[in-house]
Amino acid sequence: MAGIRKAAPGGKVSAFRALLIGVPHYDDEAIDDLPFIVDDLRELDAAFTSAGYQVEMHDPQRTHHDAVRQAIESFFDRAAPQQTQVVYLSGHGVHYRGRDYLVPASASTRADNFPESCLLLDFGHVIEKSRGGDVAVFVDACREGIHLLEKSTMNTAAWSRQRLARVQGRRVFYLYAWRGQMVVATPR
Repeated sequence: MAGIRKAAPGGKVSAFRALLIGVPHYDDEAIDDLPFIVDDLRELDAAFTSAGYQVEMHDPQRTHHDAVRQAIESFFDRAAPQQTQVVYLSGHGVHYRGRDYLVPASASTRADNFPESCLLLDFGHVIEKSRGGDVAVFVDACREGIHLLEKSTMNTAAWSRQRLARVQGRRVFYLYAWRGQMVVATPR
């Protein structure tokens, strides 16, 4: 697995940064593993690097809720002024009460409120503190393979339809992969 790269090829700080996070394995047996994610991350690492991005690949063995949240916060905290930032998230995903979530390795289908054990896909509060520039968040989340023990109002067939937002003068948008299609949803 590729490690974290602090600079673009040639040792210069790139105008573009990418954080790659994938959740290939789950602690809860009721959530199917997605082992192919590791290969996807390697391919994306190579593609972003060849395009001149400064790439950070999060350790796919450290994908519990807090580790993923901390990696995202740290990524935005360390941005150079006006640096374009891309976050790629892969794993299982759910939509609940108008909000989207990434399912981390530590999520539990036995929890009273399953979405609370997931990572909310809204990073505006962190982005507004960042010195970086525009932000793109790519969400490549599987919508099948979560076997809840009871009926739920969670949606595994759709993502929210947010609108373009500016966070402290930056453009921020989310791009969701869904059933072989890409859905652009930009936050309100």
